[in-house]
Amino acid sequence: MRHLRLTAPFFLILLIYGGLAVGQQHLVVIGGGKRPAEAMKKFVEWSGGKHGRILVITWATAEPEESFNAMKAELDVYGVEALHAPMPPFDQIKRDALVSQIKTATGVFFGGGDQNRIMDVLADRELRDMLRQRYKEGVRWAELVQVLRSCRIL
Repeated sequence: MRHLRLTAPFFLILLIYGGLAVGQQHLVVIGGGKRPAEAMKKFVEWSGGKHGRILVITWATAEPEESFNAMKAELDVYGVEALHAPMPPFDQIKRDALVSQIKTATGVFFGGGDQNRIMDVLADRELRDMLRQRYKEGVRWAELVQVLRSCRIL
C-alpha cells in the first residue's frame, strides 16, 4: 500500500527523466485514482498527439466498458483516437482484431484492476512477444501502478 502513496510530482519526474534514460522507449507509470493531467498530456504527445492511436487494454477490470468509456472521454480531450482491445477469451475474430490493433497502435494504456487477468492473457507467447516488439519499436506505454506487473513483458 505504501507504493501507491507516491505523489504526482514523483511520477512526473519518472515520466520526464525515465524517458530520457531509455531513449525512444517510453513507459508512463501512473498511480491509482485520478490520472495527472501532465502525465496524460505527455503520454498522448509521445503517442503521436492528434495523429495517435492509443490501444486501451481493460482486461484487468471487472467493468471493462465503463473503464474504456472513462479513458476514451479523457483521451478525447486531446483529440487522439482510443481503441478498445477485445476482451478475452479470444476467438479467431477477436484475436485477429487485437493483432491488428497492436500492429497499428502508437500508444498502449493498461487500465487498473486485477493484474492476474492481464497476466493470463499475456501467457499467450505470441501476443506477449508482439506487444514486447511494439514497445521496442517505440510504441509508448502507460500503465496504472496496480497493474505494473504486466510491464515484465517489456
